[in-house]
Amino acid sequence: MANLHLPRGYCVSIMAYMITIAIICTIAGSFTFVRAKELLEPLPIQTARDWFEAPKIIDFNTFMLKTHKQYKSQVEYSRRLKIYLANIIEVLISTARYKLKFASSYLGINQLSDRTDEELRKLHPRPCLKCTDYETCEDGGVSSSEENDDRTDRKLRAPGRVKKNRAHDFLTKSLKRINAVCRQKKVVEEQITVPDTLHIDHSGCLPSAKYQDTCGACYIIATISLYEWLYCDANKRKVEFSSQYVVDCGGRATPDHDGCNGGHEKEVERFVSMFGLEYASDYPWFGVQRICPVEEEVDPKYMGKLRLDVTELMPIDQAEIEKRLEVSPMIVTIGVESSFDKYGGGVDMGKCGKDAECHSVLLIGHGVEDGNEYWLIRNSYGEDWGHSGNYKLSKQTPCMFDQDIFYPKAKEDSVYSFLPNPFYDNRIIK
Repeated sequence: MANLHLPRGYCVSIMAYMITIAIICTIAGSFTFVRAKELLEPLPIQTARDWFEAPKIIDFNTFMLKTHKQYKSQVEYSRRLKIYLANIIEVLISTARYKLKFASSYLGINQLSDRTDEELRKLHPRPCLKCTDYETCEDGGVSSSEENDDRTDRKLRAPGRVKKNRAHDFLTKSLKRINAVCRQKKVVEEQITVPDTLHIDHSGCLPSAKYQDTCGACYIIATISLYEWLYCDANKRKVEFSSQYVVDCGGRATPDHDGCNGGHEKEVERFVSMFGLEYASDYPWFGVQRICPVEEEVDPKYMGKLRLDVTELMPIDQAEIEKRLEVSPMIVTIGVESSFDKYGGGVDMGKCGKDAECHSVLLIGHGVEDGNEYWLIRNSYGEDWGHSGNYKLSKQTPCMFDQDIFYPKAKEDSVYSFLPNPFYDNRIIK
């Protein structure tokens, strides 16, 4: 057989062609393998962080306009500006830590962001340490040598006296907190978001989040908000009752009533049973305690445009809360520290150490976020705070106290009844 001789250039062309085909097949095979692998793998699990948007940071003048803030002098303006900037730094760091799964909650900017920690403590003035085991209380939050030094410094001050605060002191404390938070270890893992939530607003009766301003009357606002819900549930329409009426006139029922300086829900219950309720439209909120406009000698039967009949606040054990929430919201007391006032979102693990104060709020539901079970709480810091006025507190925290959980109970199984006061005299409120 004769030998077949192909041109030299032709052989090179064939070889190049074969190499090209081999490369294309290899790439195609790799691509097909990767695509097949992707199709076989489950889709990535979405968590709350996947749709998380960092709080919008606004300049200080815009903050003033939005929150209707005015300052008496340039010195005061400069002081508040420094406090605001320090809070922004904390917010930026906390949101980064939340997004990177170093924390389950984050801080936010709200209308309290120009106040010092000492000023914020006036919002919940009752000292509070219900835990029998101090170490258990401390497990709920960040503990550091700097924070312990800060606590010691506050403990050395005379009770009842407020130390004059300077902006640079606040900045120093903020930097200490930032350093403590940055040293924390990564503790939050990627977890599934389970839509397992109960929200009491199924009837559309949940009152809007009130703003207590500088008045420490959270216990009054929480109780009055509960009565508003009960009224709506019974009458199928919303109404707003006056918390200011109880702040000003509560001393008529309880001689040691402190109004804006803290108190207890049972004091409010006692007052309402004796002196009734006023509408907020007739007796609006001022955010400070004033002299009661009703003269001491006026018979209580002439007070209160509306009377709440046969209802009392009953204590309840934590084990029964979820079942009771299917019927109505309830009043709870939680232990809080300064970080609570700056809460922006997520599930807060809670802090209720030896510096914690008692804060009364309305418990309105529960749920799960990224594997963290939480209680859903309606606060009294306005709609711009937290989740549209709401707070998510981890169920694992010891910061919700068994001794101060109350639900409304109609006496002798009767219905909740709000009746117009037939003896009411609107001339007594001057």
